[in-house]
Amino acid sequence: MLTLNCSYSLFVPSQVFTQDSKSPQHRTSSSCSLPPNELLPSVVAARAISFLDSISAKSSSIASPTLSYYGLEPLQLVKYAASQYYRHHVDWFDDLIRDDVPGKGARGKGRGRLYNRVASFFLYLEDDCVGGGTEFPDLILDNSTIFAGLGGVGEGSVVEHSGSVERDEQSDRWGKLGFWKDRVEIEDRKDTIPQQAQGTTFKPRKGSGIFWVNLHESGFGDQRVRHAGLPVREGEKVGMNIWVKRDFGW
Repeated sequence: MLTLNCSYSLFVPSQVFTQDSKSPQHRTSSSCSLPPNELLPSVVAARAISFLDSISAKSSSIASPTLSYYGLEPLQLVKYAASQYYRHHVDWFDDLIRDDVPGKGARGKGRGRLYNRVASFFLYLEDDCVGGGTEFPDLILDNSTIFAGLGGVGEGSVVEHSGSVERDEQSDRWGKLGFWKDRVEIEDRKDTIPQQAQGTTFKPRKGSGIFWVNLHESGFGDQRVRHAGLPVREGEKVGMNIWVKRDFGW
């Protein structure tokens, strides 16, 4: 918790790049950027890079195109107090951004390049709250999708198997089922923005996180990953944004 303790005094009202000044307030959270040379931010960044390398490798078992990227934006903490929210938005920019991160070596590798946010991580650091889920209204999941790969575990009754191996496997599947049901909300969403929104909501669970890709392989933004930080009804939520940069030249 050293990062949080050192950073709380640095929180300022969160900004939105392209907010229409005539529209309702789009984002009411507070946030701060973390110094990249401090120990904990650098460790988290290294873990994120390791994950990106694993899914970018040609030998990756994930059935998707390789992910082209060259670095990260400064890590950002974001804090939601009671009644605060972030309305539906996308993380990628309509226009490419000029990378002005100073430094030498790997840190200054992208200086002057044009980039966009090819992917995002959102990590839950504090979850002492009611509400505050991360909603993807266009991400339509059902139980068969969530429970795929769990060996047929669903909403029905448990089938009793003979032998310790079968019982251990069944117990493991039900454990995985409980893990996902505790983190993913598909039905009975009462605090969506707007109320009739559909899709999938990821619940705030300390130590968990979400990763998604923002851009099509062509470089255009993917509207399907628009998302919202739903209102915190009670308590406080703290998360971390990690935005991944894709190079589009000079």
